[in-house]
Amino acid sequence: MTGRRPVTGATDAADRVRTAVSEVRDPEIDVTLADLGVLRALEVADGRVRVVLAPTRVACPGRSAMADGVRRAVAGVLPDAEVDIEWRPGAWRADQVSAQGLRVLRCGGYGVAGREVTVGIRRCPYCGSGQVAGAGRFGGSVCKTPFHCRSCGSAFDELGSADDIE
Repeated sequence: MTGRRPVTGATDAADRVRTAVSEVRDPEIDVTLADLGVLRALEVADGRVRVVLAPTRVACPGRSAMADGVRRAVAGVLPDAEVDIEWRPGAWRADQVSAQGLRVLRCGGYGVAGREVTVGIRRCPYCGSGQVAGAGRFGGSVCKTPFHCRSCGSAFDELGSADDIE
């Protein structure tokens, strides 16, 4: 889950590190940090690995788990490398979630602020209905806002900040 399995298809250590880190998953949602748009940059040089991450929220409680996952992934390839993690709080935007990330999130019942709205209508990630109502400003985590679909009856969270809600 965090890059400990064998990395295949990469030719040199830097490629293997990039591959391993790109497989690190968010601690709360089963999606990679790369697909979520949190992983911004990765540099490998002279026994050092520099990783730039942009959490979905400044107060993201998963930051330490993300950093630990990145460090474990790097250690699986370069055990003696020094890992520097740079955080860019406030830099994450919903439009940075990849197409694969959107598919994974929708399958898990998550919406993405601003990405699930068509012609001003928010859509349920389960049934696609536009009969959606807000269920509060904050969900189980600071990056999630709860919604309820009146059509299929499902509750779902939308990723993004409360400021992203229309």
